[in-house]
Amino acid sequence: AVDVTRAQVGEDGRTEFEDCSQPYGRDSSPFNITERLTAEAIRFGWVSAGFTSAPENDTPDRLIVVLEGSLDVALASGARRQFGLGDLLLMTAAGAGGAVRRAPGSGPVHWAELRLSNPAPATADGPVPAGDPAGAPFLRTWTGEDGRSRTKSDLLPYGQVAGECLTAEIPLVGFQYVLAPASLNYDWHRAPQRQFVLFITGGAEIENGLGERHTVLPGGIYLGEDETGQGHITR
Repeated sequence: AVDVTRAQVGEDGRTEFEDCSQPYGRDSSPFNITERLTAEAIRFGWVSAGFTSAPENDTPDRLIVVLEGSLDVALASGARRQFGLGDLLLMTAAGAGGAVRRAPGSGPVHWAELRLSNPAPATADGPVPAGDPAGAPFLRTWTGEDGRSRTKSDLLPYGQVAGECLTAEIPLVGFQYVLAPASLNYDWHRAPQRQFVLFITGGAEIENGLGERHTVLPGGIYLGEDETGQGHITR
């Protein structure tokens, strides 16, 4: 099962953290996967060390996946926790009311945010400050005209929203948690659909149709778009 922390309103009417889990529903060799869960969109965010957000209000249900650094979350009730690389925080709309997020460490915080309900968040209101990253880095694989896959590093550009560097939302049809064995050597295969893969533990090596090998480390973002042709190898 996948461990998830949920920010919610308890039976006493106070906001609280609850530890829960999402079971792997079926074996899809060589992977164990959960059922497909509903999501509206995904975006990526970055803040520098020392950042403190304004208290939240009127936010949708969303899943926060920490990809780098340490994120401190204080709920309106005073309950407080820190989340590091690979931790999963489900912020319900009710549980997030009045919550404050901080980057308390010496380095930045980078995360993915899956919106699970409406309303959609505010869009970028300005360019990112000088010295902040221009975008969220990711590795992309696609199919060339010869049917062989290509791979390149790219950026999802950031804009600024209330002091945070955030990408635009990218629509989703859903998401799943996937567990792969450490011994994985998944021979030539295509992406089953255009999909983001977030590596929250372990990592992977992607070999494309040209024989080039690229490594995605924990906290890395991978976009598979080679739905046709030869595909790629994942180790």
